Amino acid sequence: MKKFMLLVAMVMAFTAYASAQYPNSKSSSSYYHSSVTEERVLANSTDTYSEVFVADVNVVVYVEGDGDTDLDLYIYDESGNLIDSDTDNTDKCYCEWTPRWRGKFTIKIKNLGSVYNAYTMYVLQ
Repeated sequence: MKKFMLLVAMVMAFTAYASAQYPNSKSSSSYYHSSVTEERVLANSTDTYSEVFVADVNVVVYVEGDGDTDLDLYIYDESGNLIDSDTDNTDKCYCEWTPRWRGKFTIKIKNLGSVYNAYTMYVLQ
């Protein structure tokens, strides 16, 4: 339930942001994309995802693990440049940025522990 409430709060924040950024648009939902992925990353492994994001609209990626290991989050653009990362010593990761162009971005979730970590990834644009 806590994860669901976080997602609802993120959606509400994004809707307010999109309405402020695009006040003349008929529907701010045309700029809205969200996904929730539940997965587990094996010990000392990395899960990789590709997403296409539009230009000039804020993106949030939030990962919450099961508490067993440290997870790190990395975001790369289509040229392989590191855009953002969260490499603290927890399995809760947060990255936020605004793409300057429409393109494919790579999201990497790295498990630094010796056991798997079941996580949920929230992507919001």
